[in-house]
Amino acid sequence: MIDDCANAYKNNYNFSELLQFMASQPWFYKAEYIGNKVKTPVELLIQFQHQTGLRTYGLMCHTHLQRLLGQQLFNPPSVGGWPDGKNWLNGTILIARLSIPNQLIKISNRSFPKKGASYKLFSWMSGFSIRHFRWQMDAKFDQDAYNIALEKHKLSEAFWLLGGKSTSLSQEQMESLRLKQILQHPFYQYC
Repeated sequence: MIDDCANAYKNNYNFSELLQFMASQPWFYKAEYIGNKVKTPVELLIQFQHQTGLRTYGLMCHTHLQRLLGQQLFNPPSVGGWPDGKNWLNGTILIARLSIPNQLIKISNRSFPKKGASYKLFSWMSGFSIRHFRWQMDAKFDQDAYNIALEKHKLSEAFWLLGGKSTSLSQEQMESLRLKQILQHPFYQYC
């Protein structure tokens, strides 16, 4: 596989052609290669925002999210870079990975002013795990646009968010899962 990819890339050193070549190969779709890589925290945040349409705003927001998940861009723990694989699924990082997407949805579209006492009280009560940086957080989530996109593509939420990994779930399980449960599903941690 590596030699074939290298030859395809050497033709004219075009990365998009390499990706097209890889996606056209039968081995690319084998079950043994799909869903076996744990998403890095940055991959998890980007994919979550891309799939749901939720947007976070502000440098402090992104910095705190990355710190909480254990992967600050441009600040690796050593010259070897960040850990990979199942090292991202341990201790407090795992708890943060499971709770942050739901917390972001919960605090999005807030109607309280960020500096007001009512927002701080609401923030403290509704999502204790990320209370220490909520006042720097701004997020927008359009639930209607998300639902329209699902209907337009005629996809269930489980299939949209879990992709090919959802085929191991029964039809009843797929239909019963909603956004917040899918984001906490173990399959969502893999790409």
